[in-house]
Amino acid sequence: YDGSGFPDASGALGGAGLKGAEIHVFARIVMAADLFDRFRHPVDATGPAPAVSALARMLREPYRHWVDPIVLQALLAVAPAYPPGSIVVLTSGERCAVVRCDPADPCGPTVVPIGSLEEPAGDLSHERQIVLSERRDLQIAEIDGVNVLADNFHPFEGDGVFRTPGEREAA
Repeated sequence: YDGSGFPDASGALGGAGLKGAEIHVFARIVMAADLFDRFRHPVDATGPAPAVSALARMLREPYRHWVDPIVLQALLAVAPAYPPGSIVVLTSGERCAVVRCDPADPCGPTVVPIGSLEEPAGDLSHERQIVLSERRDLQIAEIDGVNVLADNFHPFEGDGVFRTPGEREAA
C-alpha cells in the first residue's frame, strides 16, 4: 500500500511503482489476506499461530504501512483476534469462553468464565459476562496454550490507530 512492493517503486525494474488507491482494491484485499494467512501459518512452525498474533504483527512495522488501513479494518471484522467459541485464559488466571467480539476493539471481546477443565462449566448466563473492552485491568493472556499477552492491541484514544500496550506508552 505504501508503494514499496512490486513493481519496484525505484524504477530499477522498469515499474511505475503504484501505491495507495492506485492499486486495485482487489489486489489490496488479496495482499492483506495473504499476509494474514502467512503469519497464521508460518512454514517453520509446528502449528498455526493465533489470529491475534498474526493481526498484531500486521499492525507493527514495517507491515503496518504495507496494508490498506480500510482493508485492515475489514479484515478485523471477518477474522476476529479472538473468535467466538475460543477458550482463553485471562491475566487473572480465569478460564473463559469468548462469546462476542467487537471489530472496534478486537482484543476486548466479551467472555464468560467457564472454570477449569476439571470442574463443570456452570452458569453461562448473561450476568457472568465480562466485557474486556470495559475492563482494562484484565486482558487475555493465553489462547490455545500460547501466551498472547504481548500481542493484544486496542484502539488508541485520539487517532483511532490500533496499538499494542508498549506502543501506547511510547505515543
